[in-house]
Amino acid sequence: MKRSLTKYYSVFLLPLILIFSINLETSAADSLELKFENAVALLSQEDFIEAEKVFLEYLEFHETSELYYNLGVAYNGQANFIMALWAFENALKIKPNNELIAQTAFETAKNIENFPSWETPYSSWIKFAVLVPIPLWYILSFFSLCLVGYFLYKIISSKIVQKTYLYLALSLACGSLFISLGFTAHQHYNEDSFILFTTEDIPTYLSVDGMEFNADYILGMRYPILSQNEKWIKFEFSDDRPLWVEKSKVLVY
Repeated sequence: MKRSLTKYYSVFLLPLILIFSINLETSAADSLELKFENAVALLSQEDFIEAEKVFLEYLEFHETSELYYNLGVAYNGQANFIMALWAFENALKIKPNNELIAQTAFETAKNIENFPSWETPYSSWIKFAVLVPIPLWYILSFFSLCLVGYFLYKIISSKIVQKTYLYLALSLACGSLFISLGFTAHQHYNEDSFILFTTEDIPTYLSVDGMEFNADYILGMRYPILSQNEKWIKFEFSDDRPLWVEKSKVLVY
């Protein structure tokens, strides 16, 4: 009897628990969305400090290009141009083809002392790779490789192979292209590419735990990451001199 009651309660309680969990998640999402809208309203009221706090809180749960862009506007309003540029470049990483973000980053960089002319860090290849969702590139790759298999079969089983060779070559080229684009887009979104120095007193080193080297780095300038581990980042300081810096001392994106 007790077992049957337990099964009875389980059948009815589990759906209720799931519904309750979904409602909690929906409520939390709605609350965050409302906070985001309030923060955007704070920007229009030029209450940049409070807007920044809300955007940073929202950032702990969700990263979007719009969020980073508005955070950059909040930093700009406080004349914190280095952090503003960092925010705009994060927004641009999510949407590399957005001209408004790129132009805003360009104008912001003009306010940073000793900063060279700003340029987008993303090549035309990357911009093209992120135009479509990553799974689509892999789906196209799959179909291209299926065609490769088909045309190989035609070559083996047919005496007339001249056109088949051409189709095989085209299928191989398309498959390789789609795989490369998918990999590029995946790498772009899932790997850190740059570091950024925000203060002038951050030590840099010639090697991990090695001799300190006082690099004359430019605040707000992005430096490409060469490799990293949990504590250290090896970055490209100049063409012939890579340096190391503690990961916790810089902004990584």
